[in-house]
Amino acid sequence: MVLPGLGRIKLCEDASGRVARVDAGTVRVVSAAAGFQRGRWFVSFTVDIQRPEAALAHPDVVVGVDLGIKTFAAGSTGKKYPDPRRFGGGMRKVGHRHRAWSRRVGPYDNASMTRWDSSNRWCRASAALGEAQRRVAGQRRDGLYKLATALARECGTVVIEDLFVAGMLKNHCFAWRIWDASFGELRRRL
Repeated sequence: MVLPGLGRIKLCEDASGRVARVDAGTVRVVSAAAGFQRGRWFVSFTVDIQRPEAALAHPDVVVGVDLGIKTFAAGSTGKKYPDPRRFGGGMRKVGHRHRAWSRRVGPYDNASMTRWDSSNRWCRASAALGEAQRRVAGQRRDGLYKLATALARECGTVVIEDLFVAGMLKNHCFAWRIWDASFGELRRRL
């Protein structure tokens, strides 16, 4: 792939099918945006493509979705979508790596707020922490994408309950579970 200003770059995924469609003229690349997040570079392409309308399984069905913690989503049709429970192992690893990162000498002294060079161990711990956070965020995003896609493909109209999440987060027994469930992100995806 060749980007202006950066030149030729290698992609981690196979883009031969996309390049063939661009060469054939069925796809037109409008823009490309590069970014750096948690130790990795990402390039996102905006393309102009003609796609056929997806046929819904039940276009006339209206389903209401009830969000929860034990069962992440329950439809009014009786179908339940279990909580993938991403929170456990991934967040435990984030906690361990965060504690290791906080014990290292970073770029600032918190007491006097003076800047100095970071230690190599702090840099390695920071990279490991970013990798663990990236993994948990990817798992959460993947689960939400799959649930939103399943709901959108099955029914013509999806109605989701309006929750007062800020009030729910005040219950410290369930706050982490509610935070991990990402109710607002699911609503945005739908």
